Amino acid sequence: MKNYRKAYAEEKPVELLMKKMDAGCMGMAKRGAVHKAGGISFRLIKVLLLHFVWVSTLSWASKEKTYKNDHKTGEHKPQGSKTSQSRISNQSIFSMDVCAGYYAKEEYTKALECFGALIRREGEGSSPILLYAAGYSAYQIGRYDTAFRLFNRLAEKTPQQGDVFFMIGMTEFRRRRYKKARIYIRHGLKRGLDNEDPKEARDTLKLIDRILASERRRGLRYRASVSFGYDSRPRISGAAFDGRTNTWSSTESSFFFDISALAGYRWEEGYIEDLHVFFGGVYYGFAELLFLSDFQETELARRMSRDVEPAPLSLQVHRVFSSLGYRYKNAALVLSVEGFFELRGVTPIEPFTLGAKFTLEGIWGWSSKMQSRLKIKAVPQRALLESYGYLSGTSFSLMGRHRYKLISWLLLDIGYQYSRWWLGDFAIDRRDCFTDDSCLLRSSYSSDIHGGDMGFVVQPLEWWKIEAKAGFRHVRFVHPSVFLVNSREVEKRRSDLWHRYGMWSDFRFAKSWWIGVGYFLECNHSNITPESTKMDENYVRHVIETRISYGMLDGKG
Repeated sequence: MKNYRKAYAEEKPVELLMKKMDAGCMGMAKRGAVHKAGGISFRLIKVLLLHFVWVSTLSWASKEKTYKNDHKTGEHKPQGSKTSQSRISNQSIFSMDVCAGYYAKEEYTKALECFGALIRREGEGSSPILLYAAGYSAYQIGRYDTAFRLFNRLAEKTPQQGDVFFMIGMTEFRRRRYKKARIYIRHGLKRGLDNEDPKEARDTLKLIDRILASERRRGLRYRASVSFGYDSRPRISGAAFDGRTNTWSSTESSFFFDISALAGYRWEEGYIEDLHVFFGGVYYGFAELLFLSDFQETELARRMSRDVEPAPLSLQVHRVFSSLGYRYKNAALVLSVEGFFELRGVTPIEPFTLGAKFTLEGIWGWSSKMQSRLKIKAVPQRALLESYGYLSGTSFSLMGRHRYKLISWLLLDIGYQYSRWWLGDFAIDRRDCFTDDSCLLRSSYSSDIHGGDMGFVVQPLEWWKIEAKAGFRHVRFVHPSVFLVNSREVEKRRSDLWHRYGMWSDFRFAKSWWIGVGYFLECNHSNITPESTKMDENYVRHVIETRISYGMLDGKG
């Protein structure tokens, strides 16, 4: 475990520390060194196993002699007896010399099976060294539940051995039960370590303290950020954008300013530990997106003594959300509930939409490098003004995501989603069209959306992270829209292919302070073209953004 101790001294990230610990715990025996991860040295195990082999051999010879004498006197069981054959077979397959051979060759799967058979045969009278050898074999192949049970049986027989409690603590560490691991390792230090280096145990306790400090813990959580930049084709976000409606988009470029804040209280994850249930906490979020073009138009209207309308692109969002989850081993099931309230404009402000989001997410960790997520989301929402009634409706989404850590500092993220929106209908009277040349008369915004994305996350340094992402969405409206073209009504079912590419880089310049810079390119290809409807929904959008954030979420600064 020297590699692990060296990594800790250099204060590497927690993930690297655990990787170094793996190298120390799992690789020492392969390098021919004394294996100290188990609390009893590998050399001592070999000596004791050889002793048991010698004792077993003498015992077997004695039994063979007795069997031969019984055979001479005619008191033996028939050769075809099932009991006799089973006894001979079991003793020949699961003998101590065979188990010791597997153990010495580091074939721990076979060693566990062999030692397990001997333990079942001996029952409650199993020797301590046999329990340790089986527990250590289970530990080496990652069967930590089995190892925990065997080491606990050993602790009942040898409660004075601190090394055994240290090994129980290491097993709990591998099961990510860090608080219990800390208790057992401290108990082992208190009892005294005969074969384990006390400094190694203390370093392990320091590592556990660091992991617990970085975990999601009980307490206040907060984050605030300020973003500003340039948008070549501004459009409103939130419920209108999610449903892919045409509500309030502009062809005029503008600078923007975005302020957001999030605050809440979270409970300690796994606070009902025996039931593996955790309560994520309760949060409140606020966001305000402002486009400078809105301010200019509003100010111009006021100077000309006109009635001031709410800014068409600026949006204010309030939301409250919480989550409840169940975790078992490498899997988790999380239910999240969120309510949101959107207001359009700055001064004046008018209510826009009200809705809720219900999300059920399943998470499965295949290994330390791979994780898969499956998410189901339902969003009922309602427009608060009659003129925006087409935004009232419901959506259903199914999303899958897979993450793979290629190397310690490079993460690959792949996702796919399907969404179905049931929204209202937009309609105006023909007399309300400004021109007969080109006008949208009726449209239903109910649509099917397919999409996917792929991205890389590169973090070469703890204070520097780079993200690159590409994604697409194919939106097909369920019902055809009706356009007025040259005083003639034309029906056309709209279909859009939207794709986006972006890169973002974050730098931490002080504790809990981050600054990020990003660029995004967004393109939309639509069958609504000047040739078909004299309207053009094809566009290219450029966004340059800078963001400064401060705060702590999920226990991390």
